[in-house]
Amino acid sequence: MENNNENVRLNKIPLLIFIEALQDIYQMGVDYVDLVGTNNVDQDIIAIHYNDKYMTKPEDLENENKLMPPNFKINLSEEDLNDLT
Repeated sequence: MENNNENVRLNKIPLLIFIEALQDIYQMGVDYVDLVGTNNVDQDIIAIHYNDKYMTKPEDLENENKLMPPNFKINLSEEDLNDLT
C-alpha cells in the first residue's frame, strides 16, 4: 500500500464481476494483486494489476499453458453494472 494519509473509497463495485475476475486470475497462478481505484462521477472504477513476482512458479501450476500476460487488468464500467440486473 502506498503511504498516504488519505482514505480512498470506491462505491458500488459489482461483486459478481469482481469475484469472477479474482477467481480467474487466481486459477492462472496469481497469488497477490494490486487494486487501483479511480473515483468517477458516473461510476467508480477498480482495476486489478499483478506482475510475474505475484505469480506461482509455472512448474507449480497444474496447467502451465494457461498463463496470461502479467499486466492483465479489468475495468468495471456502467455497462457491466447494467448487465448484473
